Formats: sequence, structure tokens, C-alpha cells
Amino acid sequence: MHSLTGMDVEKRAVMELIIYFEASIDKVILQAEKELEQLNSRKKIQGLYEKSRIDAECIQRAIKNLNAGEYPPSSERTGGLKQEGEKNVLHKKEEHDNQGVETA
Repeated sequence: MHSLTGMDVEKRAVMELIIYFEASIDKVILQAEKELEQLNSRKKIQGLYEKSRIDAECIQRAIKNLNAGEYPPSSERTGGLKQEGEKNVLHKKEEHDNQGVETA
């Protein structure tokens, strides 16, 4: 780590990193198990052989699903539809209600 930061890192700090990553790995493995169950249920419906091991695809899906709650899609981070307001509306409600109605 000295080559990365140019500073000495205490052994206790490294141990804290290890503890942090072990907890994260546990979460990913548990989520990957759920992903495998979902995948196997779909394979069973299609009449395909079920997987018996957690593979890289399950891990990738688990990480994606775990991170989905932490990092909103880019449109939400920049304001998305909230910021655009009525720009996405094709016709305002008043215009739609007044169509076909003649005013004298």
C-alpha cells in the first residue's frame, strides 16, 4: 500500500480493510445464492438443467443488485424527470380538456 499512497499503513488499518471486505463478500455470496435460485427456477420452467454452483454470472448479478440501491441511475442523480418537470408532457391537461370544445 505504500506504493499506492506514498505513506506507511498500519497493520491494524489493513486488518480493518480485511474485516470490511469479508463482510461485503458475505453479502455478495448470500445475494448470489438468491440469484442462482432465481436462475434455476427459470431454467426449470424451460426444462433446462439447473446449475449446482454459484458462477461468475451469479456474482455479477448479485453485485449489480446490491449496488442498485446505493447508486441511483444517472438520470436520478442529475434530477431526471423531477428536474424536467412538464417538459415530458405532450399536452397540458387544460389543452386536452379544451379540445373539441368551442368557446363563444
